[in-house]
Amino acid sequence: MRPRTPLLRPEVRSQRGHALVEFAFVLPMLLILVFCTVDFGHLVQTRLIITNISREGGSIGSRQIALDNSLANLLVASGLPLVLDGPDGRVILSRIAAGQSDQAPDPIISTQITSGSLGVPGKVADGNPNLGLSQAMYDHLVFDSDQGAADIKEVTVVEGY
Repeated sequence: MRPRTPLLRPEVRSQRGHALVEFAFVLPMLLILVFCTVDFGHLVQTRLIITNISREGGSIGSRQIALDNSLANLLVASGLPLVLDGPDGRVILSRIAAGQSDQAPDPIISTQITSGSLGVPGKVADGNPNLGLSQAMYDHLVFDSDQGAADIKEVTVVEGY
C-alpha cells in the first residue's frame, strides 16, 4: 500500500497563508481609498450645488424688482439633495442699495431674507467691513458727488451654506 500524498505541495500550502496575510494588510487600505473617493465625490457635488444656487439666485434676484421668500424657496428647492432650509443649511439673499446723496454716501442693506437655521452668520452684514463686499464692489456702490450717483444702483448677493 502506497502512502497517501497531500493534494497540494508544501510550498503551495505555505503560499496560501502568505496571500491571506497580505490580503488582510491590503484590505483596510483599499477600503479607506474607496471611502475617501466617495466622500470626495460628495464634497464636489455639494460645492457644485452651492455654486449653482448662488449663481442662479444672483441672476434671478438681480432681475426681480423685490426680493421675497418665493425666491428663497425656489433656491432651496433647486438645491436638492441638500436640505438648505433645515438645521444643516442656510440660504441668505441680500440686496445692497447704493449711496443716495452726499449726506448718505455709503451703501446700505435694503433687503435681507434668510432661509434655514444653520448657525453660520452671513458674510454680508452691517457690522462687517464694506458690508462683507470686496473693496472694489463697495467702491462702485458709494455715492460719487462728481457724477451725482454711484456707479452701480444696487447689487444682489446670494450666500449658500
